[in-house]
Amino acid sequence: MALLRLRKLLGRDDLIRLEAGHLGLDREQVWVDAWNFAEDRSATYGGHLFGNDPDESWHAAPRRRLRDLYIHRVEEEGGRLERDNEARRALALYEVALAHDPLAEPMARGAMRCWIALGEPAQALRAYERCRERLSLELGAAPAPATLQLVYSIRAA
Repeated sequence: MALLRLRKLLGRDDLIRLEAGHLGLDREQVWVDAWNFAEDRSATYGGHLFGNDPDESWHAAPRRRLRDLYIHRVEEEGGRLERDNEARRALALYEVALAHDPLAEPMARGAMRCWIALGEPAQALRAYERCRERLSLELGAAPAPATLQLVYSIRAA
């Protein structure tokens, strides 16, 4: 019954496939931005799957996979930019990632490294404080040892 309703809603019967008991969209006829992102190698991310809707059991895992893929790509691209001495561009990338996911601690570390490279250790410490506060308030967690080690190195310098 759900399949019939979905086909009626879409207005075409051939967009939905039922194979081995699983429903899916026909990839040759339907374009889905999440598929495009997963197959693309860029770090362009439109935001969380299903926007800011609360996690539902049926989409929590795909949402997490796309978010993790995005964070991984930003880490790779940001690291490349840092190695190429393009700290400002890397910082911008990390800041956009943090806007999408304020709890992405690797992005905060990247921002901190960029601020250090730009000769702004006070900004790096502010980035750390924002990270520490978010982790504490939202997760009841402390920063990772890698983050703390970076803070110690800033303070020692």
